[in-house]
Amino acid sequence: TFDPTVNLDNNKSYTITVTTGVKDAAGNALAAQSTSTFTTELDVTAPTVTATSPINNATGVAVGSAVTVTFSEQMDATTITGTTFTLKTTTGDVAVAGVVSYNGTSHVATFTPSGALTAGTNYTATVTTGAKDLAGNALLGDFTFKFTTAP
Repeated sequence: TFDPTVNLDNNKSYTITVTTGVKDAAGNALAAQSTSTFTTELDVTAPTVTATSPINNATGVAVGSAVTVTFSEQMDATTITGTTFTLKTTTGDVAVAGVVSYNGTSHVATFTPSGALTAGTNYTATVTTGAKDLAGNALLGDFTFKFTTAP
């Protein structure tokens, strides 16, 4: 078994070679070198958002909460930024200052506000089509969800 340490490139041909240096348990070498070629698939599937926290239209959300989005697949971390993942007040469209991070293992992007959110306020979180998967596929459209903080 050969298990690459990084993802193989999208839509690319690869050759696997097993040399006569390979031996069985008795020490007998492989009779002849063996090669096999394959091509990885072209990934044209757009990623989706599969979960959010808080959930859409949640009420009573703690003012100290971070906001998270879970993607259907691993994303290109360089495209998950404060430009592509934003939080604003629903009324007045006032941007919330914060830091965006991304965990490639769990596929979760987190928006951590710089300070406490305002109590009793409606917020809209948005992830734009600037967020892309490792193959360069963007979300099909901007994804938004809303929530209200506790009074």
